[in-house]
Amino acid sequence: MKAFGLLQKTYTPNRVLYPMKRTNPNKGREHDSEFARISSNEALDLVPDRLRSIFATAPPNVVDAATIYNTFQETIHLYFGDTEMTNKAATAKSETRQIVIKEIEATWGKFSEQDLSALKNKDDLVTQLVAKYGREKSQAQRDVDALLKGRQF
Repeated sequence: MKAFGLLQKTYTPNRVLYPMKRTNPNKGREHDSEFARISSNEALDLVPDRLRSIFATAPPNVVDAATIYNTFQETIHLYFGDTEMTNKAATAKSETRQIVIKEIEATWGKFSEQDLSALKNKDDLVTQLVAKYGREKSQAQRDVDALLKGRQF
């Protein structure tokens, strides 16, 4: 029962809840692993520095430093926000939304600017199509899916 074991790991009282740093430099079963709690900011400062030192000492064919470091940076930036990368993602999402809104205007002309700005997701659009055009919900859902083509807005 794999799922049961996963639940035990997820909710065990011994799980790590906060960033931790090893305080005992000696590693191995014969040494006590001592850890101290650190702040998230300190952890975010330590990880890139540690990655750089690993990449500097590892043979070039062992670690693709750029890929791993860039993936780490993207993950941290997207998780914590307020970075250039997060802003680029938000800009792309905003541009996609503007394109979708223009397509909605061109396809269904009964929407006012206020109606369009109030749309938060495709379910809102389906509801509006049912209300304004008297379509059945299933047909409205198919029309919206065809217009969006997998895009979010």
